[in-house]
Amino acid sequence: MIASLTFRPELTLAELEARIEQLFSLANFRARREGVLFDPLTGKVGTFSPAALTNLLQSVSRLQTSYEIQAVTKTSIFTGSPLTLELVVRQGTVELGRFS
Repeated sequence: MIASLTFRPELTLAELEARIEQLFSLANFRARREGVLFDPLTGKVGTFSPAALTNLLQSVSRLQTSYEIQAVTKTSIFTGSPLTLELVVRQGTVELGRFS
């Protein structure tokens, strides 16, 4: 796991999107600190599918209690290699879904 944040179910769509962007920023910071190369044009590390983000937003909008979203890697990370993120939604010890 690279990063994780806790989310409240009453967040508006705009607040939810901002919080997920915060999670991506945290994952970006931690990956760069560990030596993962960033894209010189965007300054960001890694990729995440826009379609997966839409699916994630639809899924969590139905949740009634707080949940955690974890940013994890789909494959092993090596210095200088690309980073492909997967977001995992959890409530306590129960995994509710993976999005990538």
